[in-house]
Amino acid sequence: MVNILCLETSGSTCSVALSQDGKLSAWRENRVPNGHASHINLFIEAVLQEAGLGFPELAAVAVSAGPGSYTGLRIGVSTAKGICFGMDISFIAIQTLDVLLAAGPPELAALALIHARENEYYVSARLPGKEPFLYNAVLRSDDSRFGPLTGITTAVMADKPELASTHFPENNFQWMEAFQLSARQLVPLAYDSFRLGQFADLALFEPNYIKPFYLKPPVQP
Repeated sequence: MVNILCLETSGSTCSVALSQDGKLSAWRENRVPNGHASHINLFIEAVLQEAGLGFPELAAVAVSAGPGSYTGLRIGVSTAKGICFGMDISFIAIQTLDVLLAAGPPELAALALIHARENEYYVSARLPGKEPFLYNAVLRSDDSRFGPLTGITTAVMADKPELASTHFPENNFQWMEAFQLSARQLVPLAYDSFRLGQFADLALFEPNYIKPFYLKPPVQP
């Protein structure tokens, strides 16, 4: 049996799921602000205990690879790497926008939006049955790169649809409910990656921040 531990910490949710042969068997999550570091190891212990498994029974760890919260991504990736190094098992990195795109109806065009700041968004987009024509891009509300979606009914998965719909008021966009990222959504993608042997380099992998990390200068008194 293929047991995969899935971690989602790219946003406000700290979420851990355990899958067995591609099916969800246990999960824990909460949306406590800045609670990732204090909860992730407790959640891992809880899902393993619920499934009656230990770390030696794991075949891989999958993690949401970004874009998203810089701190959250570092916590999730470092936790996943630590387990994989310690147990000598496979490391799977799932692009966060791929998770959103996968939730779109396959017969429709799909647009995935994660709010970055102000009127900027992390974006991936695809036409029905096609590979993405926009992939892990940064777009502002006045950007014109949505051209291929013009006049095509498009399912939009966004973490903040109420805000995004004011920035992108296209008539052909069908806004889905607010998309809450969860480790449960990683389960099918992680299992497919495992079957196909699509593993990330454990030593070299870094979270996909898309935009460089930026520290504001301290405010002078």
